[in-house]
Amino acid sequence: MNTSLDVTFQSGVAMTAAIAGVYGLALYARTVSRSRLARLSITLWIAFLAVTPIHYVGTASVGRFGPVSADAIAALIPAATWAMLLGAFTSTAFLAFREYGARTSVDSPEEQVLDQDLDL
Repeated sequence: MNTSLDVTFQSGVAMTAAIAGVYGLALYARTVSRSRLARLSITLWIAFLAVTPIHYVGTASVGRFGPVSADAIAALIPAATWAMLLGAFTSTAFLAFREYGARTSVDSPEEQVLDQDLDL
């Protein structure tokens, strides 16, 4: 029996948080300028790259140095890494959509010319 498709409570919460995070970032990306969105994207990529060496050392060994339990740190570090990766990727994608002019309600000038009725 294939159990890889079973949804546990933890993965359901993670999926809900990811969807809510992407939706919130989409709302934020709609309201800010292009340069601010670019700075956010770069900041999230740098934060992701700063956290990834912790996985090389090991989350359990890093968890021994803090006042919080090692199990909590071992669970929070991968969650923070995935959140930064998803945020960096999503903000970069929204920046690319804005940079290349992907709009849903505005026809491009070429499409407007093609839709016109021409009397020849």
